[in-house]
Amino acid sequence: MRVLIAPDKFKGSIDSISLCNQIRKEILFLYPDAKVSCYPLADGGDGFSDIIRYYFNTNSVITETVDPIGRPILAAYQMSVVDSLAYIEMDLASGFSLSETYISFSLATIVMSATVLLTVLLLSMILI
Repeated sequence: MRVLIAPDKFKGSIDSISLCNQIRKEILFLYPDAKVSCYPLADGGDGFSDIIRYYFNTNSVITETVDPIGRPILAAYQMSVVDSLAYIEMDLASGFSLSETYISFSLATIVMSATVLLTVLLLSMILI
């Protein structure tokens, strides 16, 4: 028997990588000869950076930016040394409900942190 596992997370309960591993474990317990393939997924929201890290073996980089009222906060992006890419998840960088001005400033702050890279790839970008 061949089994393909490709779930998204269960928000607030389990991330897709852990879910894949748990489902695989249970299938192999019931069907020890099964050929199980796991491909954790994300829809571009919460957990997207985890999936980028899982598939592309990136490193998390923490940088300072500001929240909607200008207070300093920390935000993370994923950096690939192999192909000089920075993966910036807009949800983590700025949030969905913030003003266009804030999103532009927050994103600019994070991009400036990634300028040592040759290419910046913006993922999960919401156009306002």
